[in-house]
Amino acid sequence: MKVFYVDANAVTPQYNYPILESLQKEQVDITLYSTVNRYISEYYIDNYDVQADYFYFRIANKIKNQNLRKLIKVLSYPFESMKFLKKVKKIKPDIVHYNWLAVPIFDLLIIKKLKKMKIPVVITRHDFIPHDLKRLPYGDMHCLALADRIICLSNAVKNLFPENMQKKITTITHGNTYEKELKRFQISKAKKGNSDLKVLLIGNLKPYKGALLLLQAVKELLTENIIPEIKLKLIGKCDPGLLKDIEDYISEHNMDNIVERVYRFIDYDEMFNHVIDSNVGILPYIWGSQSGLPYIFYAFDKPLILSNVSGISEQGNEKISLIIEPNIDQIKKAIIKYKEMQKKYDPQDFEDYLSMNDLNTVIREIKSMYNELIGGKLND
Repeated sequence: MKVFYVDANAVTPQYNYPILESLQKEQVDITLYSTVNRYISEYYIDNYDVQADYFYFRIANKIKNQNLRKLIKVLSYPFESMKFLKKVKKIKPDIVHYNWLAVPIFDLLIIKKLKKMKIPVVITRHDFIPHDLKRLPYGDMHCLALADRIICLSNAVKNLFPENMQKKITTITHGNTYEKELKRFQISKAKKGNSDLKVLLIGNLKPYKGALLLLQAVKELLTENIIPEIKLKLIGKCDPGLLKDIEDYISEHNMDNIVERVYRFIDYDEMFNHVIDSNVGILPYIWGSQSGLPYIFYAFDKPLILSNVSGISEQGNEKISLIIEPNIDQIKKAIIKYKEMQKKYDPQDFEDYLSMNDLNTVIREIKSMYNELIGGKLND
């Protein structure tokens, strides 16, 4: 079985590399077609044994100006798409699997060619509307309509698709794609010694992830003297506009000593240490699909407060997580409830959840789909 796996813009290397390395170990001949992005790709290239061809966006990725880089990517993508098609014609894979559609109008042209060549197409959908967009780009739904299979990472995303597409959609959860990193790290689950209650929001901080709502909720818990010992940690590379809004709010409300901030890309060891140094994690997303972060928190027996948006709320259960609507009042109530329950969480419940969502489970489901496709059991 020969599979071409496409993530032209290297949007989710933290998902791609663990999946592909594991599939290779299961005797799937799979090659990643991608690029080397400016932050995390090099780590994965160094630490994962994955067959890859990094021919996309070589010139564009050398440009520091973000707007110019985006323009060059769009202009170069048609030519690079044709290069990819030549590779397909030369090697003749059994399946082409798109993890992301980079520029759907051009991806559509390639997918039409693949269909004429009778090569099955799989598209993984991390969200119904791609991240950071307000509507589906032109050509996107056409690509999905032509796909033989669509993988959604949550039932919430699957249910957003039209009824006529449901039969070819399979929900395969994100899974714990951080197992290798966690095994390398000396995991300590020792209880914190100080009296602070530390709430952690970590990852790539963007406006839709609810950082400002969380900040306002923490301020109210302090001013109302409900949890005077509360501390907030905001950790991760931050959108510039959001960073200014956060800092303005902290300055206006004298919260400099309350909120720990690290506005930069962090490696896994640093991430894990921040998780250890917290009491509870929170994903107060205003909208979004799903995240790999829950598996990291659960590996350290840390409960999560999860927004009831899209697939976020599916990434836990009543034993290890609290579900909220993304508003100030519900965030406050969830933090208060966590404080009441914090000594009642059972480590076995975290372990059970992780075992149900391990990487092996994800790999079995993807491999089963591949086998079905090349076995001639395609949906019309």
